[in-house]
Amino acid sequence: MKKQKKPNLVVLGILTLITVLFWIGFSAYRSFTSEVPIKVPDEILEPISPTLDTITLSKVVNKLFFQEHELAEIILTSSPSPSPTASPAPTQLPEEQEQATESATNETDEATESGDIIQ
Repeated sequence: MKKQKKPNLVVLGILTLITVLFWIGFSAYRSFTSEVPIKVPDEILEPISPTLDTITLSKVVNKLFFQEHELAEIILTSSPSPSPTASPAPTQLPEEQEQATESATNETDEATESGDIIQ
C-alpha cells in the first residue's frame, strides 16, 4: 500500500488560505491600534507675528485684577434675586373622588334574564 501524495495545488491552496487569514488578522489589528491623524485647521497652522502689540499690552496692564480672597468677598456680598415659580394646579381631594365613584356605581343599569333594563 502506497500513500498517495497530495497534489501541489492543494498544498498551495492551504498555504494561500493561511496567508490570507494572517493578512486579514494583522490588518484588523493595525487598524484598531493605529492613531487617527489629527486635522488641524489652516488658521491655526499660520505663523504668528513675532512683533509685540504694545497697545494691547498696555490695555492689559491697566485692567483691574482681583486676588482670590477678594473674589470670595464679592461672591458672598451679592444676593440672588428670587426667580418666579409657577403655582401648582389644585387637585381633587380623595373624598370628592370617592363620592364621584359611588354616584357612578349607583347610576348603572342592570339587565335581567329577559333583556329588560332595571334602573
